[in-house]
Amino acid sequence: MKKWLVVLLIFLFLGTATPQSADAATTGPTYIDGILIVNKTYSLPSTYAPGESKTARAAFDQMAAAAKKDGIGMYAFSTYRSYSRQKELYDNYVKKYGQKEADRFSAKPGHSEHQTGLAFDISQSGASDVYAESAATRWLAKNAYKYGFILRYPQNKEHITGYMYEPWHYRYLGVKTATAVYTSGKTLEEYLGLYPVKPPVPPGIYTDTPQTHWAYKDIVYLSDQKIITGFKDGSFQPNKKTTRTEAAIMLVKALKLPLETGSLSYPDVSDDHWAKPYIYTATKAGLFVGNGNGNFRPAAGITRAEVAAVLSRAYGLQHTDQPLPFGDVSENYWAYEDIQKVYENKLASGYEDGTFQPTTLATRAHFAAFLARTMQQE
Repeated sequence: MKKWLVVLLIFLFLGTATPQSADAATTGPTYIDGILIVNKTYSLPSTYAPGESKTARAAFDQMAAAAKKDGIGMYAFSTYRSYSRQKELYDNYVKKYGQKEADRFSAKPGHSEHQTGLAFDISQSGASDVYAESAATRWLAKNAYKYGFILRYPQNKEHITGYMYEPWHYRYLGVKTATAVYTSGKTLEEYLGLYPVKPPVPPGIYTDTPQTHWAYKDIVYLSDQKIITGFKDGSFQPNKKTTRTEAAIMLVKALKLPLETGSLSYPDVSDDHWAKPYIYTATKAGLFVGNGNGNFRPAAGITRAEVAAVLSRAYGLQHTDQPLPFGDVSENYWAYEDIQKVYENKLASGYEDGTFQPTTLATRAHFAAFLARTMQQE
């Protein structure tokens, strides 16, 4: 009698148990060849909360100290995130950009490497944009594996990792494994023999720049040449002004000038400025000069006349003294000959009202068009 009672109680217990939802992780972390893997396919349970790894932190501190000896300051601006914190971030991104775009740069809760406590988002000290490429990200790309870290989401690997290029996102694996992954030239998914997360995404496509955009082909050309990149949200922001710093970076990349560093005479560019190597290289090459006060004005926009001037210097453009058709550019204007050169080389045609608008700030689309067309004429 007691035996039947026990069986009945077990049956009732199993029959009335509430199943977990499909979104709730029911198993522990996934290890492949001893490596904890977290991506769009493999998740972590909501209860997994190890905190920041002390081993990874010690390795990062050692790495940061080594970089400092090379004159580069860096810090980790994001490490461990709880399941609930990731949910909050992801939900906000979906609300702002829509799920399709949010999924390109943000992980769903349970699918973020930050929940492992082994992921470190790293930026150069003092950088105005923590997500931008910098001397620190270039140093990391060459040296991070020596301290056990790998670049988790490399460029042009979105079809494998599932995420757009993130030069700041590093994952701790330990020196031996990180070295093996680095020397293989593969992503972690490829190294472990996992299938691609999703089909390839055509390169050079930005969420806010449709194929009908007037500068689309120029933007895609520079993107394919790895001269320009979009923003973290997948946009290009074609109508945003091009800063003098951005112009210097793009020109140095376009001309394939080796990066150099040294003392700058610009009082407004500090020694630890995140783009100093590019500004120094562009200045040394004679592409940029300071204003009357000797300032470079790194955050200032670059005018259409200034774009004409730097392109003329960079590519040695020629002209035949053909009169300009622009009513707002007189012969005694400081950039008259430079504008003449870009016009005669069919790099710019001006506006419908017959003006060139030399003092108008060049947008990112304008600069992309100027530069791409100049490069393609070489």
